[in-house]
Amino acid sequence: MPRIQRILPPFHAAYGVAGTHMIGETAVHFDADGLAEVDDPAVLEAMQQFPAAFSVVAPVEAAREVPPSPAPAGAGQWSAEDLDMLTVAELQDLAQAAGLMGTRSLRKPELIEAILAAQRAAP
Repeated sequence: MPRIQRILPPFHAAYGVAGTHMIGETAVHFDADGLAEVDDPAVLEAMQQFPAAFSVVAPVEAAREVPPSPAPAGAGQWSAEDLDMLTVAELQDLAQAAGLMGTRSLRKPELIEAILAAQRAAP
């Protein structure tokens, strides 16, 4: 059964909160991490029409650990290896959280470099 992640910016009211999201006429329950298990092919197809809102993370059996969110400036640093493990959607969320603008059109290597550059520039 695929695991779906709801993509929300950190300032969204539902960010970090468990809740139900209607996909057509089907209610999909997301946990506080924004993850839901979906086995209905019609719902999966509907979600794939909105790649900015939903991302297929992995089948439950093959789910991977995602590195923790970055710590406040000075308390921790992302490595290129940590960032390379993330999906493009996750990298875009990190870039947005770091205040980087215009990153939605960047490819994965460019996103990683932009995040690392912002990290290096942080006081």
